Parts: sequence; structure tokens; C-alpha cells
Amino acid sequence: MLPFIQSTYFRDLLQSFSAGVIIVNTKGRAYAVNTAAERILGYNEEELSSDGAQRRLFRRADPLEKLKAFYTGAMESRGRVEPVHITYRHPNGGLRHLTLTAAALVEYHK
Repeated sequence: MLPFIQSTYFRDLLQSFSAGVIIVNTKGRAYAVNTAAERILGYNEEELSSDGAQRRLFRRADPLEKLKAFYTGAMESRGRVEPVHITYRHPNGGLRHLTLTAAALVEYHK
């Protein structure tokens, strides 16, 4: 899947979504982020893909327990995870009401 994710076709497709999209690996690190996600969360792709991104985003979420449960469920599941609604404190100080969804992208049992 890596060559496909690095393709112009995939990048253009990802950028065409008006909803924020972040694709993470099995270790929870983001490796594909669209512009809508950057705008919604207030961080650029490099920041969202960094080692500290998860911590940075989690401390802005309320309720934190709900986000942690969602994230754990998404990382452990090979199927659909129920959506979760959280409040997110944007770096500019505003509040965002987000609905998070997750879907597993599985290829070669990875």
C-alpha cells in the first residue's frame, strides 16, 4: 500500500475530502493527513505526524476518556468502530465539536 499512498493520485484524492482525514499506522503514527484535518485541528501535517502528536491532540480533547477508548478500539479493531463525539480545544482558543470515525485499511494482513 505504501507506493499507492505516495502516489499523486492518492494525495489528490485525500485532499479532495472536505472532512478531515488522518491515516495512522498500527503504532498510531499518522502518515497521511489532508488539509481539512490540518485546518480543523490547527496543526500541519508535519506536526500531526510527529512523535508528540498523539499527546498534543489528546490534551485538547474532552472528554479525554472517550477519545482514549475510541483510539484504543480503532487500533485494536479490524472492523468498524462506533463514532464518538468530542469537544476539541483548537490552538487558537476556539472550541470544535468533532465526530470521529475509524475504518481499518488492511492489506496483506497488515
